[in-house]
Amino acid sequence: MNSSSSAHATRAALQSVWPHIIFGISELIGDYCGNPILWFFGGSTTEGTVRETNTVIRHPLLYPSSSPSSSSSSSSPTTSLPTARNLSAAVSIGDLCYVIGGLIESGSLNIMECYNTKTNQWSTFAPMLAPRCAFSAGVINGLIYVIGGNYNDEPVTAEVYDPSTNEWKFIPSPPYPPNTTGETCGVTALVHNNYLFAIGGFLTSKCHRYDPSSSGGWEQLPDMSHPPLGDDSGTVGRYQHVNVSIGDFIYTMGGYFTAGDQSKYYKRVEQYNTITKQWSEAKWKIHERVYDVAAHSYNGVVYIAGGDRPSHSSKPITPSTGQEGNDVEWIPLFHDKQSLFDCASCITE
Repeated sequence: MNSSSSAHATRAALQSVWPHIIFGISELIGDYCGNPILWFFGGSTTEGTVRETNTVIRHPLLYPSSSPSSSSSSSSPTTSLPTARNLSAAVSIGDLCYVIGGLIESGSLNIMECYNTKTNQWSTFAPMLAPRCAFSAGVINGLIYVIGGNYNDEPVTAEVYDPSTNEWKFIPSPPYPPNTTGETCGVTALVHNNYLFAIGGFLTSKCHRYDPSSSGGWEQLPDMSHPPLGDDSGTVGRYQHVNVSIGDFIYTMGGYFTAGDQSKYYKRVEQYNTITKQWSEAKWKIHERVYDVAAHSYNGVVYIAGGDRPSHSSKPITPSTGQEGNDVEWIPLFHDKQSLFDCASCITE
């Protein structure tokens, strides 16, 4: 074998094993430093025909939360999501990532598959009582809550899953009318201080809060602070948006709104003060208009990833951020060549 052929063979061998080397190194560094890991599951690719994927991407956050940089890199573990899908939801409990529901060509799913990040193994647990896609999930006291979904002519429902019994049960539904016009398609949820918040939707700006420790059901909160364009000319709803919480505030970012017969992107950020129970416009904005993304907050830093845009993290955000006219500084996190559009995401520590 001549030197050129030998070099080519060596390069090909390295390319085949490099993802596994990166995964192993990043896992060791992440575990040693105790840094959080961003996980991405499934999604859809828009190359040619839109189709669901079974991609799993692992991204260690290898920097202090006070000084994020773009030096870390994402990698694909030696695994794939057993059921390829998009528009699913993911949550983590300890070392386990639960990937729930989603959409395939034949319709919505009710399955739940669980990935053990330490053993690199998948398990299948009890399915939801209702199939769902484009819905939200959260964890309160070790229980998994799901809400909403892309329904036709059905009320929005919510469920809770107990990992200790491997059982789902319905919980009281938020007080939305039957979804005959798609009003609550795209409602998003957030867990904050052991409350489950349901925010927005395709044709609604409503906000509700559920207390699992109370028998009182859902509490209706003030609507989001519309209109986004400075007038009320038919502007309603916010959907395919994301929420994070920092301190006493919930921040709602990205997504669409409808104005007359048109849909437009949001760039402004709305903030909800959980103490005063009031919505207002935040003094900072996201780096660009985004939708169908995943968002997380960790130690005051906001991470926005996925969709069809490069992923970013912010410098630490506080309720006073932007008050002096200085906007948030957004820093590229990574831009993986694999599609993260319509993916599910969660963080493990």
